[in-house]
Formats: sequence, C-alpha cells, structure tokens
Amino acid sequence: MSTVAALWGSTNRAASAMWQDPWTFQATNYVLEAWILPVGTGGTGSNPNGQFASTGDGAGVAFRTFHNAEDENITLRLDAFMPGSTVTVGTPVIADKTRWTHVAAVNDNGMVTFYVNGVASGAPAAFAAPSSGSAFVGGGSGTFNPFHGYLDEVRYSTFTAGAFTVADLLTRPPGPSFLAQPSAASVWEGGAAPFEAAVAYDESTVYQWKLGGTPVPGATGAELVLPSVTPANSGAVYSVDVTSDAVTVPSVNAALTVVAPNTGDTAFYRAAVQSEASLAAFFPVDGDTGLSLTNLKNAALNGVLDADVSYDGRTDRSLGQRALRFKSKGLVTVPPSPGFEFAGGGGTVEAIVYLQPTVSSGLATIFSVAEAGSVYYELRAGLDGGSLSYDDDALDVPITWSVPVSLKGRFAHVAFVFTADTITAYVDGESLGAKPHTSFGFATGLPANIGSSGANGDGAAVNPWLGTIDELAVYSAALSPTTLAVHNSRFKFGTAVAAPVITGQPAGVKNLLAGGAPAFRVVTTGTGLLIVVSVAS
Repeated sequence: MSTVAALWGSTNRAASAMWQDPWTFQATNYVLEAWILPVGTGGTGSNPNGQFASTGDGAGVAFRTFHNAEDENITLRLDAFMPGSTVTVGTPVIADKTRWTHVAAVNDNGMVTFYVNGVASGAPAAFAAPSSGSAFVGGGSGTFNPFHGYLDEVRYSTFTAGAFTVADLLTRPPGPSFLAQPSAASVWEGGAAPFEAAVAYDESTVYQWKLGGTPVPGATGAELVLPSVTPANSGAVYSVDVTSDAVTVPSVNAALTVVAPNTGDTAFYRAAVQSEASLAAFFPVDGDTGLSLTNLKNAALNGVLDADVSYDGRTDRSLGQRALRFKSKGLVTVPPSPGFEFAGGGGTVEAIVYLQPTVSSGLATIFSVAEAGSVYYELRAGLDGGSLSYDDDALDVPITWSVPVSLKGRFAHVAFVFTADTITAYVDGESLGAKPHTSFGFATGLPANIGSSGANGDGAAVNPWLGTIDELAVYSAALSPTTLAVHNSRFKFGTAVAAPVITGQPAGVKNLLAGGAPAFRVVTTGTGLLIVVSVAS
C-alpha cells in the first residue's frame, strides 16, 4: 500500500506471528487499524482461517479472516472477546483480493465500531473490557491461526474520550495513490527510454500515457518504454493519467533529453576488455533490441531475455547506448559453457552495474552458474548497497565483503576474481580483499544467468537483480589488480586519462633497529586508480 509491506505466511507454517509482551492497553478510546491484502485462503498450514491483528490474546479485539471453500471468498471479521465470550462487531465483509483494504476497530467510550475503508460496517457493539495478554500481529494467541497475505501500516493509537473522527484513520482518498512519479530521463541516442509510475496495488487501475498532453495510442501500462530514441525526441514531455474508482489523477511531467553517445570512450573501454586473451564471453548490450543478447566473443553463447527484462539507455545507468534493465523479477539465461566454470581455478567476472534504490532487504545476483536449486556459484550484492557476496551449494556460509561506498543509486564497476585458492571482490577498481576459496558447487554443466541465480520451480527468478547490468564479461583467467584498475579508469574517465607522473621521489637512507618498519614515500599525479608496486633490491 506504501513503499514496503510485510508478507505473512509465505512459508505455510501452522504457527507464526509477532507479538508485544507484556502489553498494557486502555479499556476504551483506542484504535486498531491496518491495511490488508489477503493471499490464497487468508490462512496458513492446515487452518484456512487466520488472525492478523489484535489488542490482546486474553481479552480485547481482533481482526480475523474466514475462508469459504465453496466460493473461495475470504470474509474479514472484527471480534471483541473476553474469557468465555466472543462478540462479532458490525457486519463482516468479503475481502477484496485485487486491491488493498483498510480496516479499523474503534472503541469510543466502550462502543466498538468496525470500519472498512473509513466507513462503518454495521452497528457498533458494547465492549469496555480491558485488553489483556499479548497483542499479536500476523497470527493469533500462541502464534496459531497465522495470516497469509500482506499487511501494511498496522497502527495502535488512543484518543481523548469523544474526540475521535474518521479523519484520524490512516485511510487515503478514493482513486489511485501514487507511490512513485515518472522521472525526467537523460538517454543516449539510440538507447531505450523508460518512464514508469507506481501506485498502490489495485488491479482495476487504468493508465494512459500522454506526450505533451496528448494520449499516446496503446500506452496503457504502468510504464512507457521508448525502444530507441533520436535527437528529434529530445525535449518531449511525458505524463500519465491513472484512474481507479472512477477517479483520475494525473502524474507530474517528465522531460526526455537525448544525448549523443560517447563512442570514443565506449570503444576505449571495450578495447581493454576484448584485448584480454582469456575473454570467454562479453555482453556489451548495445545494438540488442529483442530477446537475444549478443555475446561478442562467442555467438553460440548468446543470452536469452525473459519477458520481464528490457533495456535502459539512461546515461546514469548504461555505458554506451543501452544496458539490461531488471525490475526485481526477470532473468537472462546463457547456455552452459566450461569457460564459465573456471575448472583450472582461475577466472574473472566483471560488469558495470546500477543498483536501484530500494528500502527492501535481501540479495540480488549479478551473475551465476545455477539451475533449479543447484548453484555452482552466484555473485551477488546486498540490496542495501553495502556488500558483495559469493555463494555456492557446497558452502555453509556465503563469503562476503563490505563495500566502502554504497552501490545503491550509482553506476559502478564490480569484479570477482578467482585463483586456485582465493576469491577477491573489486569495486571501482579497488580490491575489497582476497578470501579463501578452494571449490565450487556440486553440479557442473549448468547454464549461466545474468541478473539472477536461475529460476525456481515456478519459473520465477531467484535473487533477481534490481537496476541495470552492462558490459558483463567473463574471463577464464584471473585478471590482475592493475588490469582491473585500468578497466575501471577507462569506464570512469574514458579517453581523458593521464599517465602517472612521479612528482616526489623516495629519498634518503633508512637506518633502523632490527624489527623496525622502514617507510618510503612517493608522490604522483595522473588518472586513478594509481597502482604502486614495491620493488626491493
């Protein structure tokens, strides 16, 4: 309903919930409210009925769901209860599984009213018993009768006697509610220009995109993607009208700016990649428009996009013309190849990535060799932008590195380098440290995946990427720190690079006692990263 909700009951356990214990709540003049979107039967385990919020488990009020197997409807009910007595408050309602519903229990001077979307559902009931025991969310007393579905904005509050008004509830006006507006886009010429809007989940929502205030024919989805823009498109202004419940809300305007590609800089970077003799696969993405992703090194290992992956030519998240665009559920599959397995112990995977800002937690995969639960290896980033990780199905604990500058919301160069007994992660050309790594997962011959760890049994992407991935390259040898620093420098600075110049030399004679640590200093200029190699003679 807002930016993030809690999904309850997805593991189908017979007992699960959260609770506050001990809980002291006044007997009257309080509100318990929540936004709810049930899934399946609304219950989990063997019990099709659930409870999703209460003010206590010994006495109080509780929201409950009841599933009707004949018509598959889920009824939402408010009960007021104490030992030996339960009263259903107001009129139960059929839950809408296609949109969010707001429910509230309001105890005003001992009279409890059941509100649905800000409107009283039936008559109030007398109930002035103090709540007792633990207040539960997502389940019932003892964590039984757990709820299956989404909950958001669960709130307990109190008010001065007689002071309650419906305006105090966390409801929203009728019609669509924007969670994210379309944003202005600066896009490379020939690149794809995506515009998108996000509203609270509602299957009845209707979209109509406009160009300069005029409807765009056929543009009736939550996003509008221009597959290939030209200079003539620069300055165009797009917006979207969103309609639900017969209420239309217009978005803000979003302008498109088309920028000439930096072909020299792009070629400079790609020349460094393609000059490596160990290059096994290279996916620059530019020129691709359909579901086939070109592998410049080996056409037999081209990738295949699923319908949830598209292209993105925005200048802050694609290098040459366009990048792969992932929306947290798509995947790109590449046929199996021994070159991806690093059987000899040496190998490198590098890419330029943009991690979409999100408040979600978890892991997102950049590249993997995996299929149907078998993971030879997977290279991932934390959705918080603060970590990189390696995992395979032979490891008990993933290998992780902290990232000094968050990956979230920026275009960054990342790499993973394997030797016979170590793995090293790099960000922005700098090593995050070598860690022990002596073996991969159990199964070989698995396909490779860009932007996920393969698909689960339902075909959905596992640990999907959120953002863009560009210029992904796989090498059958461990690239050196200097090589990766050069790649990062060409990515960041293009052809505007300067060779290092030593402006301050180490000097003098160091006389130390045995066990002392001599320090020598050199001062240089040039384009970073500058790699200093110490030589002793």
